[in-house]
Amino acid sequence: MVTNTHVLAPGPATSFKTIDGTPVQVGAPSAAVSHVSSASPAPNTGDNPLEVMEQVDVNTSIGDGVVILGNGGGAGVVKPIQGKLVGVGPNLVEIDAQFQQADSGSPIVHLKTGKVIGVAAYLTIRKYDSATKEPVKDPVIRRFGFRLDSATIWQPVKWDTFYAQSTELGAIEKLTQDFGVFIKDLAKNGTITRYLHTNPAIKNRIDQWIDAKSKRLSPRDSEVADQSLLSFLR
Repeated sequence: MVTNTHVLAPGPATSFKTIDGTPVQVGAPSAAVSHVSSASPAPNTGDNPLEVMEQVDVNTSIGDGVVILGNGGGAGVVKPIQGKLVGVGPNLVEIDAQFQQADSGSPIVHLKTGKVIGVAAYLTIRKYDSATKEPVKDPVIRRFGFRLDSATIWQPVKWDTFYAQSTELGAIEKLTQDFGVFIKDLAKNGTITRYLHTNPAIKNRIDQWIDAKSKRLSPRDSEVADQSLLSFLR
């Protein structure tokens, strides 16, 4: 059974079941080198498994129809998302089927053969023109999946370390989002709305800055307060 490694990030409590709700017990997963995929041994449920295509670059053509069996809407409902193959690389395939981040880990099925050519992995969003650096009217979204035929080396993962790193990355992502809120709040009218910023990693220093700026500071002391906050945020 194959999915993206980050799907397992919530920890050992991650569970699996078939479309009819039958629980599936899996063995210890391994991760593919140079990919973001993980595979776990799974028992034969009696159903025909999806077959992985070999030599995707040889057996597919640009423009071939694909479908992703996604679950981005939640509720345990599998929703087919159709599109076309628009690019093939050594480890990746690019498709235009409009899967969302929550569909990550879903199989990408080649419609002509019914075989899996990859696992839906991630999307990129470009909001600025790479030449002019100006904002584009419509953001350019590209969607990628990792090929399974090119995942030739699999290795065990130290899962305690993996889960600890996953937790740490989650905290970094949350702080990054909160930092973005702070920047937008400051840029909006040159001041800061105190109640918006509750992340303990930055809240106390922001509160100190707000309290300092509320006093009648000399221009020099006001500049020092600003520089102190910027140094901390940096």
